[in-house]
Amino acid sequence: MNPMAPVSMLSGMGSGKAVLVVAALVALVIFAKSSQGATLTQTTTPRSN
Repeated sequence: MNPMAPVSMLSGMGSGKAVLVVAALVALVIFAKSSQGATLTQTTTPRSN
């Protein structure tokens, strides 16, 4: 099995879609980490307002 076969298949289907999927996954991971950090800081720091 050629390791580049899936890449060529993805590029044939549309590399733009693959890039969008990867970007969405990365954005989801970053958002999950940042939201976890936000909730942690919200719970640890007292509310000023």
